[in-house]
Amino acid sequence: MTEIPARQDAAMRRDPPHPGWAIADGCIGPEAARHGGERTIAAAAARLGVTPVQLSRVIHGHCAISPAMAVRLEMAGWGSAEGWLWEQARWDIARERKRMAA
Repeated sequence: MTEIPARQDAAMRRDPPHPGWAIADGCIGPEAARHGGERTIAAAAARLGVTPVQLSRVIHGHCAISPAMAVRLEMAGWGSAEGWLWEQARWDIARERKRMAA
């Protein structure tokens, strides 16, 4: 097995934020509304074609960003579907590493 350099190993062990946080921070709220986002979860959910509960669960980290949600986010102009799924995978891997280390 190839040894991972210490700096890369430390970076991989950091807990990345759940990608739902990026939706809440960059796509919803008064500041986001000035840059093409929405003011409320309800308005963002309507734009994405999902229920406010569904979007709220993603934002609060209670469920993952699915491929369908990633495409919806992309269609709304909020990043690429691949980027959203990469962030979700990064979070899932960090969580699994932590679980296996415990």
